[in-house]
Amino acid sequence: MKKKFIIISLEGNIGAGKSTLFEILREEYPQAIFLMEPLEQWQKINGNSNLNILEKYYSDADRWGFTFQIYAYQSRLMAWDRQLQQVLQNNQQPVLVFTERSIESARELFFQLCYNDGKISQIEFEIYEEFYQWLMNHYQQYLIDCVIYVNTPPEVCLERLIKRGRSEEACVPLDYLKKLHQRHEDWLSETSNRFLTIKIDATLNYVQDQKVKESVRQLLLLEIQKLKELLN
Repeated sequence: MKKKFIIISLEGNIGAGKSTLFEILREEYPQAIFLMEPLEQWQKINGNSNLNILEKYYSDADRWGFTFQIYAYQSRLMAWDRQLQQVLQNNQQPVLVFTERSIESARELFFQLCYNDGKISQIEFEIYEEFYQWLMNHYQQYLIDCVIYVNTPPEVCLERLIKRGRSEEACVPLDYLKKLHQRHEDWLSETSNRFLTIKIDATLNYVQDQKVKESVRQLLLLEIQKLKELLN
């Protein structure tokens, strides 16, 4: 079955610097679809600011680990489905889609790390896994074709978290960021034959240094063009 979407996911640690790359991509691909994480939905379930599952998860992962992971997965998939289904009928060629993380990395990175750290029980793991496998079989159009890996040292990520001052992230420890960084490295190594991976060194100053920004832009354009030619 021919894919209806070319899905390119920006992956990276918390505070890695994905937003800046998103802006570069928006400039180059104004007709593409951009799917951000449903952060506000996690902070205000059903619009209620007293129901902040992200805050609860970061403050007590033992209690809220499974609840947050299953809700984050569900809300991401629903957001994707709402936006992507709208474009299907009007497009004969595959539609270019850029996403902030993916339904695959939600399972392979964040959920797996929760389980490895003992925040999720074996029963909860099997429930999630059954749900995940069913979704993968029924939503194959949403499998990623390419990962843009925003590679940032955990120490830099922590500095950026502190700087942006998001209240929910105030208690995120460096140790967690180090583990999450290693999960990214392991996952991308394990799946190296499944999709194209473009690595971006996020310690480079592509925000203010125009030469660096142009170099990153050219790399992205070249690799994405190769991907489009391969899949079309």
